[in-house]
Amino acid sequence: MLNRFKFIVWLLTFGLPALGAFAQIGGTGWTSKPVSFNVQWPYTVAESNRFWFTNNTYHCLVYSNDAPFKAGSTTLPRTEQRFPDYTNGEIQYQATLMAVSNENSYCVFQIHTGDAQSTTFGSTTFMLFWFSSDGGSVHDYSGTELAKNLGNQWFQLNVDHNLVTQTIKVWINQKLVWTQPDNGAGDFYMKDGVYEQSHGPTLQMDAYVTNILMWVSSGTNPPAAPTGLRTTPAVAQIGLAWNASVDATNYNVKRSTASGGPYTTIASLTGTNFTDVNVAGGATYFYVVTALDAFGESANSAQVSATSPQPLIGGLAVQRSNLVLSGSGGLPNGTYSVLTSTNLRLPPGQWAHVGSNTFDGAGSFHFTNAQGPSQAQQFYLLQTP
Repeated sequence: MLNRFKFIVWLLTFGLPALGAFAQIGGTGWTSKPVSFNVQWPYTVAESNRFWFTNNTYHCLVYSNDAPFKAGSTTLPRTEQRFPDYTNGEIQYQATLMAVSNENSYCVFQIHTGDAQSTTFGSTTFMLFWFSSDGGSVHDYSGTELAKNLGNQWFQLNVDHNLVTQTIKVWINQKLVWTQPDNGAGDFYMKDGVYEQSHGPTLQMDAYVTNILMWVSSGTNPPAAPTGLRTTPAVAQIGLAWNASVDATNYNVKRSTASGGPYTTIASLTGTNFTDVNVAGGATYFYVVTALDAFGESANSAQVSATSPQPLIGGLAVQRSNLVLSGSGGLPNGTYSVLTSTNLRLPPGQWAHVGSNTFDGAGSFHFTNAQGPSQAQQFYLLQTP
């Protein structure tokens, strides 16, 4: 009863986790997988003394002087949820976890090799260790710290295992923190909870787990469409940027002069930004981006549109012997030149340069040119780089 009461106090102290992004990260073709598991706990005590489910939260508890999970085992104490084996395709686990800031040296999640293959490939291919250092932190086998300041805080854990590419990826609070190859086996299962480790464990070790979700896919689907596509219009160019898609190796930038397409691919690149310099001032363009990997091309991103500014001379005024030109639509703080000619039919390259200046912060300008009373009729042209 004491342990049950402590669990209720923890929930009242730290509150239930806020709703996160309950969706898999990356990839396409996902199917929701029903969540089921078996519980392993110290065999010398009742399960109810080490494992509870209250308020949609699983509480796993172990003491360092507990027995292993079965008689004859030489492993350290654990209270873990063991999920079913998987042998092909791709699987992603997501849950919200919390561990205690002053408790130390236990595994809160692991990918274990299937029992029939563990002697050949090793028992585990990935483990996530909890330590009290740095305000409560999680580490990989190698000791690499993956995230810190997590003690007494709910955090979202996503672990993706693709058996086709033999790759494991780990996200903490939707930030990719770890990528590694698996151990080459063809049979695995996942576990979460508490499993003591030999790095100075505290007497008591707790883990709280809620909102467990799983998805599966073939592992051979194209990446998800890029998100966050945005534009930065400027004179004679339009800048584009977008968020990286998980596992994408390169991107196609596509453009149309009509909303909804059809689109023409104007660039293929590995980065997540591009500047379109083949634009006309005042024209509106529509863009989408796709992501590609070894398995194909994603769907289009959400469409965005942009119009390249077109600076224009909008006003002429005579002040004494000066002609004052004014206008707008330029690149804020960008440069411009004024050209003049007495022959409107000459190409701009043959017009005379009379001066340069910069647009103001709003893209407007005022330019003064001396004009003699006997000067022939002049035509003026505004030119930008």
